[in-house]
Amino acid sequence: MDYANISRNSAGPNNKYSDMAGTPFLNDDFETGKVKLRNGKTYEGPLRYDIYSDQIEFQTTDGNVYEIRNPETVEKITIGDQNFLCFFKEEGRKLEGIYEELVNGDLTLLAKHRVYLKDAVPAKPYIEARPATFIKKKSEYIIVDTEGDVIPVKNKKDVLGLEGGSGDIKAYIKKNKIQVSNEKDLVALIAYLNEN
Repeated sequence: MDYANISRNSAGPNNKYSDMAGTPFLNDDFETGKVKLRNGKTYEGPLRYDIYSDQIEFQTTDGNVYEIRNPETVEKITIGDQNFLCFFKEEGRKLEGIYEELVNGDLTLLAKHRVYLKDAVPAKPYIEARPATFIKKKSEYIIVDTEGDVIPVKNKKDVLGLEGGSGDIKAYIKKNKIQVSNEKDLVALIAYLNEN
């Protein structure tokens, strides 16, 4: 795979997190993926998402691991069957970083994955030392409408507001026992709204 047009940083040694417990990655292993740049060029090869550093890593044929350093040139990233969008700082933009695209349509549903690093615990009398540990947090869900408005989804009211709380949506939510805190339910609801 030729990554010549992708600006990159070395991600450091392949085991840079070896002295920490847990994982900073969405998936530990590299998977076949595709990076589509805004200039139309596409690159394919082994990719993975480092949630902690909010970077996409790629592995070259010689086994070196790099991070994509210029997300502003990236249009879309596919890793296995998951799609990711890169948002970068620009005037007026409300999103920044890498988001998983769960539903694409008039209403686009995005997930922002989160992980934090819990500090190491030093050894004390009768207590063993514990390494720093990566702990995954609940993903945050965001809806982006056709006008680019960003709607964070925290509860049912956020979703009802999309259609002004029409009875149709309320009936669908009630009939299907939709819980917006459940990713599968939220995906089904946004897909339903895009179809109707």
